[in-house]
Amino acid sequence: MLRVLSILHIAICLPTRWLAGKTHELREYNFGYYDMGKTLDLMETAFESILNDGSLIYDEAFMMDSIFAEISETVDPFREYLQYMSEEKSGYRVDGNQEEKFLPVDELRAALFYPSRADIMQTDDLCSELGVVCAMAFLKEFRDTSKATHNYLSSIDGQFSLKVISDNMKKAGLGKEASNSTSESDFASAKQAVKDYGTLRLDSAAAAGQTRTNDDFGRCHELFINITKKDGMNAKPG
Repeated sequence: MLRVLSILHIAICLPTRWLAGKTHELREYNFGYYDMGKTLDLMETAFESILNDGSLIYDEAFMMDSIFAEISETVDPFREYLQYMSEEKSGYRVDGNQEEKFLPVDELRAALFYPSRADIMQTDDLCSELGVVCAMAFLKEFRDTSKATHNYLSSIDGQFSLKVISDNMKKAGLGKEASNSTSESDFASAKQAVKDYGTLRLDSAAAAGQTRTNDDFGRCHELFINITKKDGMNAKPG
């Protein structure tokens, strides 16, 4: 099970998390809020394939290169991110050796898709079975009409899917965030304030996060104080 979950993490979770977190920065690549529905459509297609052939779950070319190829071919930063994670992102091993870095994702991919340990190699049949189970679970979740996700799925004509929305609606979604990280950050800030100060009122606890989000103490600051380098000296504020 750990092998399957690890594959899903690097092949599905990491790419979709990056896209969801960066959507508002991808306007110039014509990728916006509603294009997250495309990732859902691509995952649906992939899981349908796995449903028919469970061994695809440990096929590196299928899992790592083909699922989101349609997006990586047109969204340059996404393609660069995938290459960075596999070919450049380095770190130190947990054995305490600080002299030599290694490529953790690259080595993880090798261990998952091309295992050399006998105990991992023997999990191929089990992984195929679990791949089918996971595919069924994902497809069921995607199509569950009681959940918001189905609204973005083209195969069932979701009301916000790329198949249904107009060109103007898609255009309106460019430059917009596709995650709730801003609101989650405010909740986290309020929770930390309550934890630190105990008897603090909830509205007061929320103040720090709201102030940071709204940039209350930095808004238009540059319009009032402009300090620049001039002739090797700091110009006076003015």
